[in-house]
Amino acid sequence: MLVALILIVGLFASCGTTGKAAAAGGDAAVDQNAATGLYYTCKDLEGKVPEDKKNVEPWTKGVQIFAMGEQLYQKGMYTESLPALGQAKKFWSGLVDEKTAPVVANDEYNAKGLYYTGLDLREKVPEDKKSKEPWTKGVQIFAMGEQLYQRGMYSDSIPALKQAVKFWSGLIE
Repeated sequence: MLVALILIVGLFASCGTTGKAAAAGGDAAVDQNAATGLYYTCKDLEGKVPEDKKNVEPWTKGVQIFAMGEQLYQKGMYTESLPALGQAKKFWSGLVDEKTAPVVANDEYNAKGLYYTGLDLREKVPEDKKSKEPWTKGVQIFAMGEQLYQRGMYSDSIPALKQAVKFWSGLIE
């Protein structure tokens, strides 16, 4: 009897969740962009952490947390992966000095992180701020970076994508 009750409660709970997910279809796409941006940002940071810092606790905690977030991300559970990926980014960002970070042979991860973060931010900027200059400049700059990114010119796309992300981040409260 208890098992049947648990199954029924679980069924109702899953129906409620499915309804919310369907109602928030736009949010799911934004969460996918946010998760993809964080995922590739973490992959970029993972390659930039100096070897001498890979034996300290922020690195090892970041590895464990990233593994959890990566599993959820790869299963398509984007919303659920956001906290773990964000935490891993926080741990690893503190270990990387962008001025002295090792040059990564391929800037693909960095560009992908910025591109998807830009897509996420573009959707999150409030409508009342879309007439202001940081928004319009961000749109123009992101379009340039997006063209380069889509052509596979990752290194060339990074400055424009980074600038657009900076503009749009300042518009979100």
